[in-house]
Amino acid sequence: MTTNSPNPVDGDVQALIADCQAEIEDLKRSIDRCDAIGTADYLYHLQSKLKRQYAALAALTAEPVAFITEQNLKSLRKGLHECFVKRQPVMVRPISLYTTPPAQLLRPVELPDISAGKYYTEEGTFMAFDYKRDLVAAIRASGGEVSQ
Repeated sequence: MTTNSPNPVDGDVQALIADCQAEIEDLKRSIDRCDAIGTADYLYHLQSKLKRQYAALAALTAEPVAFITEQNLKSLRKGLHECFVKRQPVMVRPISLYTTPPAQLLRPVELPDISAGKYYTEEGTFMAFDYKRDLVAAIRASGGEVSQ
């Protein structure tokens, strides 16, 4: 997750990590100042924001802590209470295990300008349809975002 591959929404993942780290340092300084002058309500707000930044940083920098085989994972799902995991992905088709799930950085779908179409049914009747409307509805029905 910490590669330099570009993120489709906000640029490079490394840049997001750096922004998170900078925000954490700024919040720490602000918390120290608030603590010194005794503004409790604002201090609570800053501490809450700091916790969220730490959570975001953990998700952005998530690395696997162990690996499990597909067969062992299936056994766990069936009720087996223990199995072997390894620190390195030395097995066939390893599955990564995390303490913090990796961030899912996705972008909304941008659709091209698609005009409506028309077709004739087998009975010979004319039917009009809207490609874009139908496509947008299908994407949203599956939980995706669409910007128009």
